[in-house]
Amino acid sequence: RLALRDLEALLGMLLQWFSLFHSIACLTGSRDNYEFLVSGSSPILFGGILSGSWMPMATNSSDLQAVLKFALEWRKGNPNSKIPIDNDGKVMEPRILKASKTVLQYTDDSTTPKYVNVILGQDMDGRMVTQNRAVIMGVLYSVDLMWPKVALSGLHHILVTMDRSREYFLYAHTHHDVDISLMMILECVKDGSCNDAGESENKWIDPAVWKSPDLTFTRESSSLDSCPNSDITIHGQNLNSKKCSSFHNGDSYKNNRASVDNKEDRFRDEQCSTSTCRQLKVATYNVWNFNSYDEGSYKSRMSQFGKLCQQNNADIFGFQEVRFDFKKRAHLGPNQAQHLATLIPQYQFVFQPAMSYPEDVFSRVEEGVAIFSRHPIVSHSYILLSRELSDQGDTHQRICLHAEIETPQLQKVHVFNTHLPLSETARNRNVQEIWSFIQTHPKPWILMGDMNAEPHSKAMLSELQYRFMGCRIDLLFNV
Repeated sequence: RLALRDLEALLGMLLQWFSLFHSIACLTGSRDNYEFLVSGSSPILFGGILSGSWMPMATNSSDLQAVLKFALEWRKGNPNSKIPIDNDGKVMEPRILKASKTVLQYTDDSTTPKYVNVILGQDMDGRMVTQNRAVIMGVLYSVDLMWPKVALSGLHHILVTMDRSREYFLYAHTHHDVDISLMMILECVKDGSCNDAGESENKWIDPAVWKSPDLTFTRESSSLDSCPNSDITIHGQNLNSKKCSSFHNGDSYKNNRASVDNKEDRFRDEQCSTSTCRQLKVATYNVWNFNSYDEGSYKSRMSQFGKLCQQNNADIFGFQEVRFDFKKRAHLGPNQAQHLATLIPQYQFVFQPAMSYPEDVFSRVEEGVAIFSRHPIVSHSYILLSRELSDQGDTHQRICLHAEIETPQLQKVHVFNTHLPLSETARNRNVQEIWSFIQTHPKPWILMGDMNAEPHSKAMLSELQYRFMGCRIDLLFNV
């Protein structure tokens, strides 16, 4: 009887310890969920995909060359791509500044990799041979590149994903203008044409610029002595030496950023004269992912949506429920970001998945948000919003995507796009996290998205609009 009583006491103590450890684990998980909003230490890249290491790539590697060939060929015909093409219609060789890749490893608990048993065949005795393998959804590539000797081509950033069938798909292509002298310095360092005195043997580079500390430009004006001899075409414009010289004469190099102030001012003057200037126009749409696909009306629906966007003629679009679906390959391919890029080709774009939820381990489904802009996207980033899995309305991972956009109307604008959860409690929590994220960037701000809330709800009124009062901000949302 004593032993039974002792056993009961021991079991009770074990249950108490289990309950305590469970509570600590829950609290720790919740704490980490908030910590990575600031520190970037999340165990996941986005929902369902572990945050693996980004591995640098050699510029001559075969996979990087395949990525560039796909992305540049796919975008070169678009009117706003600024990808240099030679007289034979071929994309000119770019200078790779940075290239890296990460493996998209699936997880169903946001912590550990998902493994499955794969049947390899039979051994000599007729027994099945299996192997436990991690579920890999694909690879994500990030590349920064430029054409230093091509005026007006700018600094480009691309995101490309490769699926299991080794097909490539474009998730982002952005570009913005940079100072041509800085580009020449980079080229000079790369090809060794700078001499020991710190002067450039390349006559395109102004020695005063090269010697200036921290690349701070001190000359009031600068002119280039010559331009490329070869004919270069960017979206139909031939850049002969006359145009090149007139473009750079008088440019000021006073700032220490990679941009040319006078050129930007001229651009704004041309785009925003007193008689033609208009306000910045933004729009947000939930594209409803691949719904209507099975009914056969998806292609016509997207065609109508493209016409709507063209008629809208917004400077910036925010899209939600943008999908990549491996099984939706019959109409326009599985990548909706590319669908939209073909419908409104004059826009730069960034697509960021928020959640991966494949129907099985051999499929790939990702859904997220995207920002499309007529104007240069200088940088982009995102945060993962916290979620509570015990809340049935908060099971999907949500994000807030950010893009820094150079506009002729307001100069730099910070645009944020999100898709909030169904749970009111989760929405109220997430908007506070978004507000904290927004405040890390200078004004002006624009927040857009599908808020899954009415305009008079707490998340919209007390949490968002109250916080934005007195700020230079626009708030757009779908209901």
